[in-house]
Amino acid sequence: MKGFWLLLLLACYLPAQQVLLPREPIVFGNSFELTVTAPADFDPGRLLPLRVELLDRTPVGANQQWRFRARSYEVGEVTLALEPPVKLTIVTSLPEPASALEWPSEGWLVEPEQSSSWLSFGLLGVGVMGVLWWLRFLRSASIAVTEQASAPEIAPQWDALTALGDLLPPNSDSYEPYYQQLKAIVRRHCHVRFRVPADVRTSEELVLTLPNAQQSLQPCLSACDVALFGGAYGSNQDHQNARDQAIAFVAATTGAAMPDRVAAP
Repeated sequence: MKGFWLLLLLACYLPAQQVLLPREPIVFGNSFELTVTAPADFDPGRLLPLRVELLDRTPVGANQQWRFRARSYEVGEVTLALEPPVKLTIVTSLPEPASALEWPSEGWLVEPEQSSSWLSFGLLGVGVMGVLWWLRFLRSASIAVTEQASAPEIAPQWDALTALGDLLPPNSDSYEPYYQQLKAIVRRHCHVRFRVPADVRTSEELVLTLPNAQQSLQPCLSACDVALFGGAYGSNQDHQNARDQAIAFVAATTGAAMPDRVAAP
């Protein structure tokens, strides 16, 4: 009878949940074994914030012995919600620093830089901008000189008409040179008079560029293209007509009357 009362007294004073922990320090992130003796309806969620994995479960009298593999991802003191609560101390795996930690200061604690540094950077920026401007100026001047050197000389006002007046009618052996000279005179006049890159334009592009001159310019260029690229030279009258159309185009676009030697070759 005394034994029964003794067991009842011990049951009243023993904790409802008993925990067996390792003797060595528990390290952050390392696994360790944790044994809990508790009733069969024990909730492993009481072990939070530990991450636990149940290894086995063994009956011990009226209770169960729960054996877990656990890890902690918190450092410092961790409290488990058991009855009674159990406190664990988790240590870090990092070595102790050789000296006191030096924390970065806030923005307002940064000492202002010396004004001489800003002055130096300002002068450096002005110098770089000056050098870039000078290089750009030299490049522009070089391009202008190159364009001036490569640009053809502007012929006097009557050069095109004079050249057409000096162009002799072709004979049976000079059809191609005749039309080459005729085309060159017309295209050079377009370049000198209207500042268009006539040498790199097709006949169609040149006519579209000068729509007011289509009536005389288009037949002249077409005759040159047919003769040079089609091999159809036509009659002597066709040669004269091509030259007359060129003369009419030049005269109309210079705004002056044709000289006598051109008007009546």
